[in-house]
Amino acid sequence: MATAQNTASLTRKPTAPSTTRPLKIMVVIGSLDVGGAEMDIVRNFPVLQESPDFEIVLALYTHKGTLYPRAAKAGIKILSLHSTIHPHHGVWAKWKEHVRRFAFIRRALAEEKPDIVHPFLPGAYFYACMANLLTRGARSLVMSRLSLNFYAQKRPLLAFVEQRLCHRFGPCRVVGNAKAVLDDLQKEGLPPHKLTLIYNGIETDVFTAHKTLAFYTQAPCFSLTAVGNLHPYKGYRDLLAAVATLKKQAPHLNWHLNIAGKGTPAMVATLTQDIATYGLEKHVTLLGHVADNVNLLKNTHLFIHPSHTEGLPNAIIEAMSAELPVIATQVGGIPELVEDHVTGRLVPPQDPHALARAIQEALKAPETLHAWGQKAKIKADTTFHVHHSVAAYKRLYKNMARGSCQRAASVSG
Repeated sequence: MATAQNTASLTRKPTAPSTTRPLKIMVVIGSLDVGGAEMDIVRNFPVLQESPDFEIVLALYTHKGTLYPRAAKAGIKILSLHSTIHPHHGVWAKWKEHVRRFAFIRRALAEEKPDIVHPFLPGAYFYACMANLLTRGARSLVMSRLSLNFYAQKRPLLAFVEQRLCHRFGPCRVVGNAKAVLDDLQKEGLPPHKLTLIYNGIETDVFTAHKTLAFYTQAPCFSLTAVGNLHPYKGYRDLLAAVATLKKQAPHLNWHLNIAGKGTPAMVATLTQDIATYGLEKHVTLLGHVADNVNLLKNTHLFIHPSHTEGLPNAIIEAMSAELPVIATQVGGIPELVEDHVTGRLVPPQDPHALARAIQEALKAPETLHAWGQKAKIKADTTFHVHHSVAAYKRLYKNMARGSCQRAASVSG
């Protein structure tokens, strides 16, 4: 078995692949269940698969997930393992599953022999980094981080291993989807020359809604929308408190809030109780999971994103693509999306009163809402279209294939 020193050398100076065949990229993630990273994969890598320069392999180490058919339809080779770790499992059962996942990824690396290994999210980074270090002929590795490192508070052991071992010996490149994410990575000790910014890319034209000024000025009822899974950090309780204040302070305004996203039974019950406590039954609807939110956004006047922490939320990019003004919290990468008083409003996190004021002021100025939405659409099309992100991935992989692990990474957006 190679020593840590020798293995580190292998990952830092990988053998350049032959230029007569496509670059084989192995993407590693737990599953293709709906989420920000998973959507990023199924939007970008099918396009890369169409290129004669790339061959994509997906390694899913927990289960296939609901987006699996979309990737399979694109002709991407998919390797999958069914591995579940429950909180009630004992220590031995958990370690056994961790070993199974590690062995699965190591075997995939040995059999597929990819030129580049690309794990998404911290868990995948850990498994792929360890497997790559211990696999004969280790490949170039690039990791994608798509959120701030708040997860480290709940998973300190993973964060310790990630920062002290994986960061030191693993990646040639590290991709962040927001400048705020890159700031976190640099604070963790990664040198600037390894960091690359690639903004999320989506099919912005799919969401085009052609909203007119009359859509706002003649609206009998303003439709407010929030989209995202019902996690506590998404700030939905703050949002309910804010619209309760709005109802009291501006009873003349006619509005309805739709919240789209799945959640645990406990979280749904908590939000339902808040709605009842505030007397908002006629003003708020919990839609649950919405498979296709294009029509939902098409009929929306104002998008609200009250998160306590974020990377670069696709939900906001989709809203901007649908010509929507956005009121959001000033956290993570959100200020890179929403320009205050240009495409919407930024408010402090966990401040329902500030959020209520911003919503009230916005609804009183429908002409401004329309103008913000038009500018948001322009920004989405010019900065966050999937064509831009695919082009950035192509540049990244080709630079890595040329053995450029030690060169300065260009910023892409």
